[in-house]
Amino acid sequence: MSSKKLINGFLLLVLFTGAASCFAVRTNFIGTGTDHLWGDPASWSAGVPTADDEASVEGSGTCIVDPNGLCAYLVGPGRGAGHTTLTVRGPLDVSGTSGWRAAYFGEGTLNVEPGAVINVTPRIYFATGISGSLIGKLNVNMSGGSIYTPGYFQFAGDGAATSVNMDMSGGSISAGNHIYLGTKGDCTVNMTGGQMTTPVGIHLYMGFTTGTSELTVDGGVVNIGGSLRMGDTGAAAILNVDSGSFSVGNELLIGHHVNGNATVNISGGTVSGILASTGKYGASNNVINMSGGEFNVTNTFAVNVTADTSTQINLDGGVMTLGGLTIGNGGLIDIEQGVLKVAGNATVAVQTYIAAGKITGYGDVRNVMVNYDGTHTVVIADPTLMLYANTPSPSSVGLFELSGLSLSWTAGEGAVKHQVYFGDDQQLVADADTSTSGIYKGEVTDASYTLEQILQPASAYYWRVDEIDGSDQVISTGYVWTLATEDYFVLDDFEGYASDSELQLVWDGDVTLDDDYIIGVYNTPKSMSIAYNTASETVFEFDSPKDFVVADVKSMTLYIHADKNNTPGQFYAKLIDHTGYESRIDVPNSDSATVDYWRSWTFWPIRISDFDDETLDLNNIAKIAFGIDGSAGSGSVNIDLITLWLQKSFDFASLQSGDLDLSGVVDLYDFTMLAADWGLVEETIDAAAEVSDDGLVFYYKFDDGSGYWATDEIDGNDRAPLNTPAFVTSGGYDDSGALSCDGSVIVTVPSSSYSSLSEAITISVWLKPESMPGLTRIFDAPGTPYYSAWASLAWKSNAIAGASLFQTSYTSASESENTTRFFNIPAYDSQWLHCALVKDSASGFQGIYIDGELIAKTEVEHPLNPMTGFVIANTAAGNRGFIGLIDEFCCYARALSQAEIIALSEQASVEQPILPTVSDINEDGTVGIDDFTIMTENWLDTILWP
Repeated sequence: MSSKKLINGFLLLVLFTGAASCFAVRTNFIGTGTDHLWGDPASWSAGVPTADDEASVEGSGTCIVDPNGLCAYLVGPGRGAGHTTLTVRGPLDVSGTSGWRAAYFGEGTLNVEPGAVINVTPRIYFATGISGSLIGKLNVNMSGGSIYTPGYFQFAGDGAATSVNMDMSGGSISAGNHIYLGTKGDCTVNMTGGQMTTPVGIHLYMGFTTGTSELTVDGGVVNIGGSLRMGDTGAAAILNVDSGSFSVGNELLIGHHVNGNATVNISGGTVSGILASTGKYGASNNVINMSGGEFNVTNTFAVNVTADTSTQINLDGGVMTLGGLTIGNGGLIDIEQGVLKVAGNATVAVQTYIAAGKITGYGDVRNVMVNYDGTHTVVIADPTLMLYANTPSPSSVGLFELSGLSLSWTAGEGAVKHQVYFGDDQQLVADADTSTSGIYKGEVTDASYTLEQILQPASAYYWRVDEIDGSDQVISTGYVWTLATEDYFVLDDFEGYASDSELQLVWDGDVTLDDDYIIGVYNTPKSMSIAYNTASETVFEFDSPKDFVVADVKSMTLYIHADKNNTPGQFYAKLIDHTGYESRIDVPNSDSATVDYWRSWTFWPIRISDFDDETLDLNNIAKIAFGIDGSAGSGSVNIDLITLWLQKSFDFASLQSGDLDLSGVVDLYDFTMLAADWGLVEETIDAAAEVSDDGLVFYYKFDDGSGYWATDEIDGNDRAPLNTPAFVTSGGYDDSGALSCDGSVIVTVPSSSYSSLSEAITISVWLKPESMPGLTRIFDAPGTPYYSAWASLAWKSNAIAGASLFQTSYTSASESENTTRFFNIPAYDSQWLHCALVKDSASGFQGIYIDGELIAKTEVEHPLNPMTGFVIANTAAGNRGFIGLIDEFCCYARALSQAEIIALSEQASVEQPILPTVSDINEDGTVGIDDFTIMTENWLDTILWP
């Protein structure tokens, strides 16, 4: 034999076998025609394959696995020239190190029938290899049985011309690692039954590099433990769901990477995920068409995360139910007969998207209707809605807008005139016509109307606009809208300013914006700091003088917080009228605001009548001022949440004992508060004998020693990445390792670790904090649509000097919970302390524990919002970095008892004082009959002043 023939033969062998692998024998299927059994020696060139052999199913015949088959490496059906068929009816084990390559540089058909049990290690490749006319192409018919590999399962790889066409009516496909439907070539899978699954954290890729991947689910179940990743760079992916279900344990990533193209068509069945997004990792082009079925996302669907992404969602039918919704530029949801539902009261956000043209109905924003049903914000469309007057304004009226209020709306299609109805009875407004005196206000040509009457504060009004065309015909009888007048006016809560310069444009004086005072004032993290040296004053000027008499303003309130290092000065408030005349009220007790109010925020109510010295024109108040004066005083005072009220207010100095709710009168409400705390006593609480791991979702010991990963003791696969190595090997609270934080460390907990948190949460952690320049985060868990949870530990030596702050906050759409407690720096600086934070949605309890002692709590019932991230030692943005050591960070999906927390803090017991102490009127450590006696002495003895 010539050397050329030997070389060519060798090249051909390499071409058809790939990289050299050592097998006992390579045996080729040599059957032609049909019905050649795997176990028949005559079907093979070198005998029936054994567990050590390579089996090459090639040629033009049909090989049948019945009753069973095995090999170390399986190639085919389809290898080289010809078209081979492999039919599997029994167990087929591929147990070597190279796996299975079907349609390898050739074409084949695979039939998987009931009774087939195909197990392949380490991985499976369907349709790979291109060499001239030899192209990997595979047809798969699966009516039953199972296919499993612990590794990757890849369809149509190694070339754009490779392809897989699969019809699946039964059986199961599962992989221990990611499944790729279309890696470089085209892949089409039609499911009418059966199931496709992966374990937790393992993804399904559709359209990975090039080509088109199409999966149709018309029956059966697809259950992916990780994410769906559709449409990577340059590839196209199409998901059709007609019946059955398609679900993922994490995120539906539609348009996964830059230049990806993804289409989702849903006519029936269910598509669901924990999160969903389009264009998350690069600009992509995406379409979702719904004519039926359900599209469910537990948390947020983020449409168009990346700029230049294009996403059109056509809700022609079916129901899209979301935990939250964000729509970036280039995103559009057009609703026809479908329904969009967003959890909670997301009316404002949805209306904003409608106004921006990002949500339309039948192609027009005017056809969209939004309603909050108590559970979801429901968005539907009606093609006739454009005929109605819409987008009424305003929906609420402040104290200084009660006179001469202007109503406005957007005119309906074809309307040239508008009939306006207004009153305080909803039914009368709904039933009124042009003959109804007092309700019908007249006909106008502009889409606005100015009321002549002065509205009453704290009241509800109703109005309606009927649309009239050019022939004086009524186009539409309008909906009845609600208008609420408020009983208060927030002058400033300082949340809207981004810098000192913005603040100083509104408040004239030596003031700065302080965003480190997050200590429980209505959950508002920003306040205004007024610096003084002998004297200082800051002035707010209204855009036009306000009538405090017509608005019936009775009181003004604000919160005050002083620097501990202040020297005395007198804090005051002023009203200044349009002539420049001013009247001043001082904080009671002289210097108290500047030197005593440093441990916590202090509430200061002011009676407007106290400003009235018969010269001040309360009908024309132009300015409000706050200041400090003193012959030698210096320092700074923070103020927050300045509010004007209708209610009569009170003076702290004249409050009776027993007025627990500070209403100015001891009444049934105070008794209710006392009754709720009845029997509370200071007590000794013993530690629990043991703390169960039940509900422990992640646990970081921080004993890793080095590197960029923190190991979760609950699931070693769920490691948390660090942005910078920060481990120390000794010095932890138990002298083991710990996380050493310099303010820049960010530990990102993987989403799979906290996805089960919904009803309750307990954080247990050991801390050794160092002095810090401002507010820091122990952990930060943002949620959607509002912040779900965070905890802060702050040393503010330049402002609170000597005090530190520990706080938790949980926020919902309608209310917030904020638990705060100040500490003394010397007690905790550079010392280990055990901290625990507990929230229980069912009971409403939220508490902070230090070394086992409950030191602060709130009780407000609302659920823990879904979290979109969880960061330890900082925020995701890296702007609230903790300084010190962190050790033994545990998170439970349940509310631990105080006894369990005492055990975790390694205390035998704690002396638990009464919380809250307001009910302990005589401060004897017990809430009981003696406190009730004091309360009855002042029963209904009102001190409200007119």
